[in-house]
Amino acid sequence: MMVASAFVVNRRTGLMWSAAEDPLNADLDELGRMVPEKAAAFYEGLSDMGRARDPLDAAERLLDPIHKRATANARRLRGA
Repeated sequence: MMVASAFVVNRRTGLMWSAAEDPLNADLDELGRMVPEKAAAFYEGLSDMGRARDPLDAAERLLDPIHKRATANARRLRGA
């Protein structure tokens, strides 16, 4: 997840710089995904965490939706 997250942050930072330089040609779809997807991932993780039986299970349930989105974003941004 950390490699995928680092790739996504790097790629999106470049998109933000490009948008600042040329707003008319910005990738607004990708930039618009950032906040809602994080909110959805954390909501899902927190909801699942409440059903955990022990602290380790709670941590795994919290991180699973975040991991899924980070790796999916990395695949999409790589064009795979």
